[in-house]
Amino acid sequence: YEPNVSHSDAYGKLKAHNVEYKVRNEYDIFNGVSITVKSDHNGQHLANIPGVKNVWPITVYSLAKTVESSANATDPEVISGHQMIGVDILHKTYNLTGKGIKIGVIDSGIDYRHPAFAAKGATAGCFGKNCRITHGWNFVGDAYDGSSNILPEPNADPMDCAGHGTHVAGIIGGNALNIQISPKPSQPFIGVAPEVTFGAYRVFGCGGYTQSDVVLAAMERAFKDGMDVVNMSIDGGSGYRLTPEAVLGEKLISRGMAIVAAAGNNGNDGIWMVSEIGLGDSSTSVASFNADHGAYHGFKYGSVHRPYSPSANSNLPISLSPRTIVPILANPIFVSDGCDPSLYNGLDVTDKIVFVIGDSTRCDNDARWKCN
Repeated sequence: YEPNVSHSDAYGKLKAHNVEYKVRNEYDIFNGVSITVKSDHNGQHLANIPGVKNVWPITVYSLAKTVESSANATDPEVISGHQMIGVDILHKTYNLTGKGIKIGVIDSGIDYRHPAFAAKGATAGCFGKNCRITHGWNFVGDAYDGSSNILPEPNADPMDCAGHGTHVAGIIGGNALNIQISPKPSQPFIGVAPEVTFGAYRVFGCGGYTQSDVVLAAMERAFKDGMDVVNMSIDGGSGYRLTPEAVLGEKLISRGMAIVAAAGNNGNDGIWMVSEIGLGDSSTSVASFNADHGAYHGFKYGSVHRPYSPSANSNLPISLSPRTIVPILANPIFVSDGCDPSLYNGLDVTDKIVFVIGDSTRCDNDARWKCN
């Protein structure tokens, strides 16, 4: 709603416009509501009601599919993660281990009995006072599948039944010093911040689906519970930044809570495709990559070092030395995407490297061969 509109004001306006509806969730900081419309009204009808600021459809999120790792406990990519991103320096040099910080994990819940979340001196984790998982709520129940057929069944137990939230919480602050692992690694497994406490906000059913209005409710609850940081490793790849989650995220950040969101798993949709939850102006969007090796291809042209991606056809780096680089210019200064066939008039590109900006997906079928 507009800032001066309350829930009761909004409901009165809906009724005055003959909108039949059922309230799903009410929000305070977001100043809005999620509803199921029962009458013959669409989003545009609702948007035209005085006092309504914006209308969005409720969207479905799903957890990433679990893939069994082939890594061993002693493999370099397993034991070198902290060194690669500097966490070891924070621990050893600055003694920064997350003590006193409360992190809310909006996900599939947390297996709070896991020994990686045990309090100091304990052998198993717990939920509640004097535990590392101090706050939490289950917004949906086990059977919830993100559809309109099964309604959420909220309860006070945020136990994880899908595994993803426990995995995420382990990266953040798991402490596996007392867990027996074979073969024994060269260093113990601990999270980035092994002394944080957690809020577990379960928004996924056991099947791994949720809806955006449930996520909004979890974000507001985490803030009211006093979380310093909220982590949302939730995949949604629309790429639009003005979603309700991003809008609420900005409001929460302005009130002092940090928002950390996954960049997502939709890189195959384009290199700029980022999950919308992390697209707010002040939120932090985090991506990951395999830590044991990397390939970074580049070349130098006009005294400038430029990166490039190998051709999808060969997936092999280009041998630059015996060839000539030919830039396809949109004007005397800027390199084009190479999709306009007229730009090649008068150019001999046979057995030469064509220098364009972008990739072949930006071209229509008639010009795509030019980019390849």
